[in-house]
Amino acid sequence: MVGKLLIRGTAVRYLKISPHDVKLERSPEGRPYILGYSNVLDFNISHGGDFTIIAATSEGRCGADVMPIELPAFQRSVNDFVLKMKDVFSSTEVNRILSSGSEAEKMRKFYEHWCFKEAYVKALGCGLRIPLKTIECQFSDDGNEFSISNELTNQPNKNWAFEKHNLPENHLAVVAWFENTYVETKTSTSFSQLTFEQLVDKLAVLSPVDNTAWDQFLRKPHSPPSSRQRIQVN
Repeated sequence: MVGKLLIRGTAVRYLKISPHDVKLERSPEGRPYILGYSNVLDFNISHGGDFTIIAATSEGRCGADVMPIELPAFQRSVNDFVLKMKDVFSSTEVNRILSSGSEAEKMRKFYEHWCFKEAYVKALGCGLRIPLKTIECQFSDDGNEFSISNELTNQPNKNWAFEKHNLPENHLAVVAWFENTYVETKTSTSFSQLTFEQLVDKLAVLSPVDNTAWDQFLRKPHSPPSSRQRIQVN
């Protein structure tokens, strides 16, 4: 629900249209877009842990991914988990992750690679047709510059820009931007955390419901039970 509200709010604010004119459709690959405005506004939604995020642009395309840095349930160790997931990473990436240092540092490096790949693929809008193992993340020595190499596409890497964001409660987000023309520099953006009132501001009720349904929704747990292990990086 939050994802749909974010999409509608973004469309109303940036396209200057009525909430009633926001018609959500999906491409054959499952990528959402606003009917009649697909060439004007590109956006991408991601859900992970405690956060739902949206990235949007009026030029080119974007992809976003957010994940909590945690060890999935029933995994004995970070090393075992990374090795089980090696089919989505190159050998260079696996070695980089496993040589990162502490368990927490390995887990963070794992999710950095994962989120970069996911954001890139989502910006391409090709679904799961590109094997993640064919996409390789490249980082500068200080970890502040990022790039992607992809052996299956002819997209010039110079047209891509990537942002890494450390969100509260040990969450990591990555945004991938693809622009039709190369730009030498790109101003880094930041996420704004919205209250519920800000989320629904300027929106309209499309399908009225009685108060009983709303009360039932509010009684739902904030998050489902989980046996995942949060791994904090100091």
